[in-house]
Amino acid sequence: MYMKKNKRKIEARGKIIAAVVTLFLIAAIALCLFVAIQVLGNGYASFGGYSFFRVITGSMEPEISVGTLILTQNVDIHTLEVGDVISFRSKSPDMLGKIITHRVVGIVYGESGRLLLQTKGDANLSMDGYYVDSDNFVGKLIWASGDGNFFAGTISFFSGKTGFMACIALPCLLIS
Repeated sequence: MYMKKNKRKIEARGKIIAAVVTLFLIAAIALCLFVAIQVLGNGYASFGGYSFFRVITGSMEPEISVGTLILTQNVDIHTLEVGDVISFRSKSPDMLGKIITHRVVGIVYGESGRLLLQTKGDANLSMDGYYVDSDNFVGKLIWASGDGNFFAGTISFFSGKTGFMACIALPCLLIS
């Protein structure tokens, strides 16, 4: 009698664990699909107007180092001021569509009265060759991870080839 009761408890625990793992995998797959659809459509993922990016060049050093994880918020472009750090899609032919994070160094109005932002990387000697307007503006920097941040390091690992493969191999092992 005691053995039957114990066996039922073990079977019940096994079913609960299997259900939790299944729900976790379904949630992970749904999140991956959501992010993939956004990246294919926008070139980046945005959740409620907030977007994470990883800095891959030294153009904003020393304030923002290579590998830093940044969070931007999509705000009204008219609220930006000189000195704000923003992310935008490049209009430069050699970087067309890439996300750039630079500082606003000037605000001008075009012939049609359209607001235009002049930007420059802190470590760059010259200003960017193209203005940022509402069409290529992504968001204003609201948080940066800083050097040696565990979260930024983890994101950098998983966005690399080894980490990406781990993201594929681990779920496959769990499913099997």
